[in-house]
Amino acid sequence: MGNKNGAKSRKQSRKKTPNKMMAGFHDWLALPKTINIMKKQAQLEIPTIQNAMILYRSYVATCDYMATNTDRNIRDSLYWVIKEMNALASYQADYFLRFSSLKTLQSLNQRWETISHRQKELLHRIEEAPSVFDFYNKMAYFKDKQHRKRKECIEVSQRLSKVNQGLKNAMDYIEKYDQEHSISAFGASVLSIEKAREFWGAKLEEIRKNENASDDPNRIIHEIESLVKNIYDAPGLAKWVNDIGQRFNRLSKDHELMVNSYGKAVIQKEILDEFTTVLNSVIPKLWEHGQNDQLIQYLRELENLLTIYEPEIEKEIAFAERHSLRREDPTSEQELQLNSLIELTKIFTAAMDIRDPLMSTH
Repeated sequence: MGNKNGAKSRKQSRKKTPNKMMAGFHDWLALPKTINIMKKQAQLEIPTIQNAMILYRSYVATCDYMATNTDRNIRDSLYWVIKEMNALASYQADYFLRFSSLKTLQSLNQRWETISHRQKELLHRIEEAPSVFDFYNKMAYFKDKQHRKRKECIEVSQRLSKVNQGLKNAMDYIEKYDQEHSISAFGASVLSIEKAREFWGAKLEEIRKNENASDDPNRIIHEIESLVKNIYDAPGLAKWVNDIGQRFNRLSKDHELMVNSYGKAVIQKEILDEFTTVLNSVIPKLWEHGQNDQLIQYLRELENLLTIYEPEIEKEIAFAERHSLRREDPTSEQELQLNSLIELTKIFTAAMDIRDPLMSTH
């Protein structure tokens, strides 16, 4: 019985072997053509891929953030396809395919199939890339915005701490300075350090209220810095006011002496009255309320007035004293009339210069 089954199995094996061999032979004949067809199709896809890559690169250039993983996958797929196709270039000759074994042809066929699949996959990734980049850029922008906001909050907090410390240092400085030098003494009776302190305290309280309610910390920082500058500028401005005040008072007294003694006015009374009001009323209010820019502007106008008239009045007094004994001379009357005309011209010129300093060079 066993011999019969063994004989039957051998007969079946002999029948299948020729069929299997024939199938392999047909594959061996057909595969070179199949391989060539897939090779040509893969080569035809290369221009399409190149054009798609150009559009992809153009789009990527417009993005603020690079979706690194997506870009890396596309580049890796492209490089693999190019490398694999170059590696298969040595198998392009038809005569080589005809003399290759079935196993070699099957391997080549599989590799070309893989290339075709990877090409399609690459084109799909390139096509999907814009939507991936859009989503990535939105998320990256949101994260970057949050990061910048946190960083700005830290920087603002540090700046606020710094300017607050600077304000404390300024207040300590002004207290010690006033104790040693008495700032009010620099400005005589014109300035009041007590009123200035009241303004600084009120301004600081206003800043603190705005600090809790305002969403613009930069404005708060700017206001504190301005207050600190006003505090540090107080001693220097007080000295300047004192110097201008002393010079202006001397000028007024000399001018009054010249008018009373010689009957001649170099400065119009209206101009003297106006600048007297500026010195004794306007400047103290500006100093107390920290309006230093306007205060400095008025001090410069006063300084210009003094620069113009101090030497002029000194020269006029000296001239009057020298010629007081020659008034009976026949020519003195003509000289006085001519001098009066000259001085009147100077008065009008000086008045215009004070009203409009920009015209002084004319």
